Amino acid sequence: MMPRSRAAFAAALVAMLAGCGASKPTASPGPVLPLDRAVRGRVVAWGDTGFDATILIPGHAPQPVAAGETFTVDDVDVPYDLVVAANGRAWVYAGATRRDPLVTIPALGSTPRYTTFSLQAVPVQGTPGPSSTVRVSLAFGSPHLQWFATSTFAVPFVFDMDASWNGASTIHPTVHALHRANAVGAFPTDYYGYAEATIDLIDAARSPWPGLDLAPIPQVGRLEGRFVVPGDWVFDGTTVCLEWPDGAQLTLGTVTSTAFDLPTPGVGAGLLVLGGATGPGGESVGCSVRTPDLTTTGLEIPLPLTPAQVEPADAATGVGPATDFSWSDTRAGVKWLALQDATTHESVVTVLTTGSSARIPDLSALGVFLAPSTRYEWTVMSTAAPDVDAALAASAAGGCSATSAVRTFTTAAAP
Repeated sequence: MMPRSRAAFAAALVAMLAGCGASKPTASPGPVLPLDRAVRGRVVAWGDTGFDATILIPGHAPQPVAAGETFTVDDVDVPYDLVVAANGRAWVYAGATRRDPLVTIPALGSTPRYTTFSLQAVPVQGTPGPSSTVRVSLAFGSPHLQWFATSTFAVPFVFDMDASWNGASTIHPTVHALHRANAVGAFPTDYYGYAEATIDLIDAARSPWPGLDLAPIPQVGRLEGRFVVPGDWVFDGTTVCLEWPDGAQLTLGTVTSTAFDLPTPGVGAGLLVLGGATGPGGESVGCSVRTPDLTTTGLEIPLPLTPAQVEPADAATGVGPATDFSWSDTRAGVKWLALQDATTHESVVTVLTTGSSARIPDLSALGVFLAPSTRYEWTVMSTAAPDVDAALAASAAGGCSATSAVRTFTTAAAP
C-alpha cells in the first residue's frame, strides 16, 4: 500500500476488519437465556497474537479477553455499544446489532521475533536473468511479517532475508515468487514464471533454506481502468497489487497517472487497485478496489468527497465529556471519529458510528482517558461500510475511505 499519512493508516485499518466469531460456554448454572440475547465475539490484533484487552457493553460488567479468545455477554438488548480497550487506547462501536462481533485492532507489540534465512528461486529455462527491468519479486502469506532482502545479480536468484514478526516463536507462511519484466515507476510488461511454497520461520535461529523452482505462467489477462478525481485535488498515484487468499500481497507497480493498463498473471491471486488524492485543505481520500477476475477492463473508480467537520471549531478549548463532535457528509455509512495526541500522534479513542455526531464516553475505568489541559487532534473518516455491523463482520472491507482535514482542541483543566 502507498505510504500515506494518518489517513492512509486509517484506510489500511478499514481493510483489516476480517475474521469470525465463535461461542464460549458460560461457567455458572442458571436459567438458559435465548441465544439471540447473548453477544459472543472475539478480539484479534492485526499482526499480534499476545495482547490483553478489555471489552465493555454498557450496562454489563467489563471482561478481560486475551488475543484471539472469545467473550460472551449475556442478556444484551440491541442495538448496543461495544467498547474494546487495550494499552491505553479504545475503540467504540456505536449501535451494533450483530451477535457475533469480531473486533480487529492494530498490533500492540507483543513478543518480537527475528530470523534470517536464504531463499533460492530457479527461473524457467530460457527466460531472462536479472537486469534493471527483470527481477523476481516475493510476497509472504503472513501480512504481519516484516522482511528485508538482498539478492545476488545472477541466476538462480538468491535472496538473503531478515524477517521479524510478533507472537508465536515459529510461523509457517507461504512464500510467493513472481518472475517479471517491470521497470521502476511502471507496470509489468511480461511474466516468465511463478512458484509458491510453505516455509518455516523460527525465532532466534537461522531458518531452513527454501528452494523454489519457477514454472511457466499458464494464462495472462488484462486490467484497465482509471480513477476520477475532483478537479482541485492532487492525485497521489495508482498502485496495483496481486492478492492471494492467504493474505499475501505483491505490488505489480505504482504510477502517477489516474489511468492504468497492464497485463495480469494467472497465479491464483486476485487484483487489488489502490489510489488516493489530497484536497486543497489537507483532506485525503483513498480507494481500494478488488477484483477476482484475471481480465477486467473499463473499470472506473470515482474518488468521493470528504466529510466536513462542524464542531468543535479548530483550536477549540475547554473540551470535555459534554462536547459533541459533529460533521456533515454526503455519503451514508460508517464514520470513524478518531482522536489522537497532538504531540505523539498516538491514537487514543476511535468511535465508529453511522450518525453525524458523537461524544467521547467516560472510559477512565478501562484505563483510557483524555488528559486535562492537553492538546489533541481529531478527524472524521467516511468508509464504504454500510453500518457498524459490517465493521464487525467476518469479511474484508474495501471501497473508498475519505478523511477530513485535521482539527485540534484542548481539553478543559482539571476541576
